[in-house]
Amino acid sequence: MIAGHDLRRVRLENGVGLGKLAAMIGRTKGHLSKVERGVEERAVTPALVRDYERVLNVKVSATRNSDSTDATQKAENAEPGVPSTGTEAVARLRSMREGLDRVVGGGAMSEANLADWERTVTRYAAATRHRSSGPLLNELIGDFAELERRLSLRQPLSAMRRLTIVTAQMAGLISLTLLKLNEFAESRHWARSARVAADEAGEPTVQSWVRAQEAYAHYYSGSLSAAISVAEEAQAIAARRPCVGVALAAALEARAQAALGRPDETRAALRRARETLARLQGESLVPSAFGYNEAQLSFHEGNAFTHLHDVAAAWRAQQRALALYPGSDFMDRALIRLDRASCLAHHGDVDAATRQAVQTLAELTGQQRAGLIENRSRQLFYELPQKHRARPAARELQEILMTKTEQGETG
Repeated sequence: MIAGHDLRRVRLENGVGLGKLAAMIGRTKGHLSKVERGVEERAVTPALVRDYERVLNVKVSATRNSDSTDATQKAENAEPGVPSTGTEAVARLRSMREGLDRVVGGGAMSEANLADWERTVTRYAAATRHRSSGPLLNELIGDFAELERRLSLRQPLSAMRRLTIVTAQMAGLISLTLLKLNEFAESRHWARSARVAADEAGEPTVQSWVRAQEAYAHYYSGSLSAAISVAEEAQAIAARRPCVGVALAAALEARAQAALGRPDETRAALRRARETLARLQGESLVPSAFGYNEAQLSFHEGNAFTHLHDVAAAWRAQQRALALYPGSDFMDRALIRLDRASCLAHHGDVDAATRQAVQTLAELTGQQRAGLIENRSRQLFYELPQKHRARPAARELQEILMTKTEQGETG
């Protein structure tokens, strides 16, 4: 028999928000939330199931194990004192926990729980500096689903605002992680969701930060004018106050202006980024998606000067960045080295450029280089003059890029 949690499972698997689905089938978000949590289990009618199937384009089925036995029933029939194993136990424990949430305070969160969510999102922000994006995204998705469930429960206004800020930050981190995997369209969608949550919370520093993430999504998908527009908005909404969002957005604006061949605008944006960085303090300077420091600014300066073909300035910024970044920050270090390769190619040393790119990729696992790093390497190869692509180092780079990432390779 199909239950509310089955509807919730297929909705989350297809990445559709509860509010969006409610609008598409003509129901209220509150009603569907109760249905999916089992509060109104009798409301799981054949008509509602058909609505889910139509909108999600899937067949909804009851959760069953490999022997087609209802997992919940099997858990209930298990020997007392002997826990079930695997997904059955997890499913039953989740159901028990959700029932407990409904009984104790109607799901209202304690100060300890709120603080734990804030610490969780901070840990994820730090992990973006050294974790491979694929595995990290899977963890983010799992916790975001739990966060969404928490938001659907009754909360005091003060708790709801804090949870909404965490939601904006978590959605922004998902956008950033998707961006690193070259999932640009979905990255922009998540950035907009982060924007909505941040605006609902009304916290300018968070509003600025999520707009900076959106600007980066536009930049890497090639929409440079949109990137500049959103980056300017990110700076304006914080009224130029010293916060990470302003520094990130100003640096991104500089890179986009440089890609459009605008040196004066590029240098002006870099000055704003450096002025903002000089005023940041404490946790705003830590290596994290929620922080900004001299290493990141040097990377962004080097990239901007690479676009402007100012090789000397780019080289100095790249050297400074590589000296400042820890070895664990593999993505930015790789992108810096690929910018150096681009400078070498522009300077006419194609063999040195391609050897640099090959060495950079060779030092990374398949998961680490998947996404932005491979994309930047591919861009470097196709920027080479046609006559140089047959040279040994260039052919080696092409072969690496043509090799698919091994399934199951760990970062």
